[in-house]
Amino acid sequence: MQQINLSYSVPIKVIEAIEDTDQFIIQGTAISATVTDNQHKFLAEELELAADTLKNRPLLKDHDNLTDSVVGRVISADFDPSSESIVFKARINSTDQGIKIKELIKSGDLNTVSIGANIESMDEEDGLMIPRGIKFKELSVVAVPADDSAEFVFRGTNFNLALQEAYRNKKKKIKQYSTSSEDNKINKKEEDMEKDETVKAFEERLDSQDKKLDAQSEVLAEVLESLKAMKESDQDEKAEKEEAEKTKAEEDEKAEEALKVKATEDAEKAKADEEAKAKAEAEDESEEEDDEDVDEKSKYKIVQGYKSFTVERKYR
Repeated sequence: MQQINLSYSVPIKVIEAIEDTDQFIIQGTAISATVTDNQHKFLAEELELAADTLKNRPLLKDHDNLTDSVVGRVISADFDPSSESIVFKARINSTDQGIKIKELIKSGDLNTVSIGANIESMDEEDGLMIPRGIKFKELSVVAVPADDSAEFVFRGTNFNLALQEAYRNKKKKIKQYSTSSEDNKINKKEEDMEKDETVKAFEERLDSQDKKLDAQSEVLAEVLESLKAMKESDQDEKAEKEEAEKTKAEEDEKAEEALKVKATEDAEKAKADEEAKAKAEAEDESEEEDDEDVDEKSKYKIVQGYKSFTVERKYR
């Protein structure tokens, strides 16, 4: 879970501060559904979910995360549907810093607060940043709010300020009683329109998320298809390689067999040549012997003939 620290001064109006011998308590609005100066839009539904997290949180001076800056603690915090805001009560302590804060409040020089929170996520809409999953960490008294109308009054030793508060409360009640039924209808209509706009915004958000999911699904499908194609290509390449190796092995086997056959034929031919040569030599020797026999017989016949011729001449 991503945590982003928020620290905003937002429109605040503290309703009252009560001082007695033991406690100095201020009461007012911590934050409302509004757009801050730094373009952060707080939604009523998010504030309603976050209201309980402000309870029992420290009241600090100027958001300083120091022990000396703790000037009190938030006693209670609730979401007010009518004003779409979080109202709170906080106790200011009697430390040196707390006493200074009390004096500033009594004199009217300090009347604003600011929230500090973590969030789970941040959405962007029409150039505005919308915090989601708000978890309040602290509430601080600050000198300069984001809105000039952020103020509070209190009941205490300052009689003039008490009169001002009474006048404001009386004026507020008169305004409430003088509101006509037609105005109530208009306000009801405006509230309904705001609710419709909220529902519409929520539906648009859901539609946007659906589109994002559809786009992500399409990308995932393309990736899976690419992986499948790559796998099939690898399988085809592997099959072709195996087929080529098999063909080469068969060709090598045939070539080896041909070499063996040729070697056998050469050996048989050499043997036949040797035998033919030997036969030829034998025939030549036989012919020479035959020639010698013929010569001897011829000589004998010649001698015999000569003798016969000599005898014939002697007795004639």
